[in-house]
Amino acid sequence: EFIERFKTNKKQIILSINFIRQEIRYSSAETLILFKKLNDKYPELFPFDCSYPLEFIDKTIHNENLLLCEGEREDLKLFLLGIGKTDVSGQLEHSRVYLKKFEKHLSLFRDKSSNKIKVYPTLSILVGLMCVVLLV
Repeated sequence: EFIERFKTNKKQIILSINFIRQEIRYSSAETLILFKKLNDKYPELFPFDCSYPLEFIDKTIHNENLLLCEGEREDLKLFLLGIGKTDVSGQLEHSRVYLKKFEKHLSLFRDKSSNKIKVYPTLSILVGLMCVVLLV
């Protein structure tokens, strides 16, 4: 269940980056308004009781519901810090880069979790057999 929460969390980050890309492309909203819309869509990941973007970013990065490793948190922080810093095409490129990073994070996580899922049953069978051999 914990692994599924991690995977779901990473998928939600990817969906949120796509959501921001769409908002950048079709609306010219200020950064804080974009963050408010992000909170409306994913309130468990993006807390919004703040009055300026840096406060939003800080609260998001330290959110306990955000199940990300340290490198992923840093990537999310850098992504959010880059929103609103350039023109529309620059922001779309910025979000495309971080979308690719989080897709890679998700892919690596899937690989690692599937390897662990394969190893644990085999390991438990071997330990069980060793116990039987020692008892006999």
